[in-house]
Amino acid sequence: MRLLAEAVESVDDSDGWLGQVGADLTDAHLDACRAALPAPEELARWLVGHAHGDVDDGLTDIDPLTYEEVLGEGGMAFLRKLAVGAWRGNRRGWAEKYLMERPAKAGGDVDAVIAVHAADLSPNGHAHLVIARELDATRRRDRGRELGGARH
Repeated sequence: MRLLAEAVESVDDSDGWLGQVGADLTDAHLDACRAALPAPEELARWLVGHAHGDVDDGLTDIDPLTYEEVLGEGGMAFLRKLAVGAWRGNRRGWAEKYLMERPAKAGGDVDAVIAVHAADLSPNGHAHLVIARELDATRRRDRGRELGGARH
């Protein structure tokens, strides 16, 4: 993946083939992890580093949740711990928010999703809208009005 990222610097990818190669590498990596069963904590560290662009500057799109069966319960808990630490260090970072939000959404933890967005309320109202949608989706509209300051 790192070599692909280096190649992007010197290759014309106007036809999008490198993106497809990145997707294929993503699939191959998951298959290799399923076969090799790496240490869960080591894989969790790698996945968090990958989300931060440490591996390939985002050329491959790896969702940590697709590794849940490989990580197991303990590895997922460690991944969440790393994600919380990264998020506490930078609550406005896209990767940090993503690493917090994905497992929270998958686990149905609406409060955690809301906390991620409430920590970075942008002036354009986007975060407020995301929070309202999350609350609306879980039928917690009264809490959404309370947070948004709307009057009944």
